[in-house]
This record gives sequence, structure tokens and C-alpha cells, in this order.
Amino acid sequence: MLKRLENLKVVSNASPSVYLSKIGRLGLLRDLFGVISIPDAVANETLRGKDLPDGFASAMDVEGAIGTGWIKVEEPDKDEHDLAEAYSHDSRIHSGEAAVLAMGPRFDLLLLDDLCARAFAKALGFGRVTPSSELV
Repeated sequence: MLKRLENLKVVSNASPSVYLSKIGRLGLLRDLFGVISIPDAVANETLRGKDLPDGFASAMDVEGAIGTGWIKVEEPDKDEHDLAEAYSHDSRIHSGEAAVLAMGPRFDLLLLDDLCARAFAKALGFGRVTPSSELV
């Protein structure tokens, strides 16, 4: 039985939703958290997958979840945007991961699959950082 964690505010990078979609489990995020947020940079990255043969189905799944409202696209504020740019410039993390980290203080849980991004999050003091593999 799944334990629902709807009281947690969750922000995710692209890879958790893409990987879960590829194994037919994208709805697990909704089942666990009710609603999750993704930065606009993550939404753009994910939806660009529609142009790739191996990314089309995942992009369509995420687009559907955005359309029904259980994945919310959020824009970082100016300070978060500047911080995200600094993070991606000064490290080996991508823009979507950097946006998740910059917006992270507003959230209870960060979903990040990339090992470097998770280590960066821990170094920044985020206590709740989870890869999608721990959800399945």
C-alpha cells in the first residue's frame, strides 16, 4: 500500500518523470504526492522530447499531466533565476537541475536523479533529496 505524502511540497527535475513514464509509472508521482511542481526550464526540456523518437511518449505523458494540473509548471523568481544560472555555470549540473536547486528552499522534497545534482543539493543543505528509483 502506498503511503500518500500529499502534505509535502515537491519539485522535480525532468529525469524522474521521464524515467517513470518510460516504465509506465508516471502516475506514481500523483499517487504519492498529489501535485508536484517543475520549473519552467524542466518543462521545456521535457516537452522538447516530443521531437525525439525515444522521448515522444514521455513528453506526451508529462504534457498530459501538466494539462490535468497535477504537474504544475512554476517560474523561478528573479533571484532564483540568477542563482540557477550561477549554479549551472559554476558546476556540472544542467539548467533544469540548477532551477530545481535554486527554487528548492520553497519545497519540502527535491526529486533529482543525477548523482552530481544530488551531491550539490546535499552540499547546499537540502535534507530531502530523492531519486526516482527510491519511489518505485
